[in-house]
Amino acid sequence: MSEREARRAAALLETYRGQIDALAKQHEVMRMSFEEVLRARETLARYRVAGEGKELLVPVGATTYVYAQSQTPDRVLIGIGSSLIVEDTEPGARARLDARAQSLETAIQALEARLEEVEAKAEAQSQILDDLVSRGAPPG
Repeated sequence: MSEREARRAAALLETYRGQIDALAKQHEVMRMSFEEVLRARETLARYRVAGEGKELLVPVGATTYVYAQSQTPDRVLIGIGSSLIVEDTEPGARARLDARAQSLETAIQALEARLEEVEAKAEAQSQILDDLVSRGAPPG
């Protein structure tokens, strides 16, 4: 085995490692989005149960809340993409959130499958590189 083959094997291994890193970051972003959708669904359910005229704490970010009073628990403003927001019924908004959750779950599963595939390729490539180095070819 030549030095050239060892360099090529090392470069391919680094490519796989880069792909693994990128896929892991995508997975984290998708997982956070999924959890946000689940929190939104839970909040809608609790808002509906609270009913009209109840005092609520509304999160505004950075673990900060403001007091508010529920007025129309059966109506929801929900984003539909590209900074567009529509008014919908609570069941309609819940259905939209359910669809988002399902879509994210499917995407996460596909991403996890791709991540496993690339990890397996990286493991195989690592073994090839180890074999080349053990035979005397210098690593890349």
